[in-house]
Amino acid sequence: MGWCRPWCLELYQAGYQNSHLFAWDYRNDTHKSTNEQLSPLFDNYINSVLNETGASKVDIVAHSFGSLPTRWFIKFGGGSTKVRNWISIAGPNHGLDRIRGIGLTINNLFTSDQGGADMQSSSYVIRKLNEGTETPEPTKYTTISSTGDDRSFFDMLGSSSSNSSDKVVSIDLFGN
Repeated sequence: MGWCRPWCLELYQAGYQNSHLFAWDYRNDTHKSTNEQLSPLFDNYINSVLNETGASKVDIVAHSFGSLPTRWFIKFGGGSTKVRNWISIAGPNHGLDRIRGIGLTINNLFTSDQGGADMQSSSYVIRKLNEGTETPEPTKYTTISSTGDDRSFFDMLGSSSSNSSDKVVSIDLFGN
């Protein structure tokens, strides 16, 4: 389960069946491009989950960079027919250039990672994800951030596009 262990454990303790909790771990693959390599890997993973469970759709909870390949899969990889709900926790949905409080640019943190390049607001990935509709139907979308999150980093999906905000539930934890 990798990084998901604490979340999956809490969900299990809340009554979810362990056989319904899956975690896709891309941490060793952030050198791969979001659109050309990670999204198809995620598609293969989702197909294996659907086959194993017999379900027709999945719900996705993505954290940070994981929001990008999962959104790409939904928008360009046929995932809108396989994903019922997509939830992004602290996802850089409109890009990330600088991290508030530590004075580093995203390239300083991910110097050799394609993931760092893909997260920049000027990247091909961010531009394509936010062209046209950001939220293809019938998938339902939720973004979660907190007042401590810099909006340039943990951007609320749909906040820059009038054509998608009515399809997105944005939750600002501890918000005003």
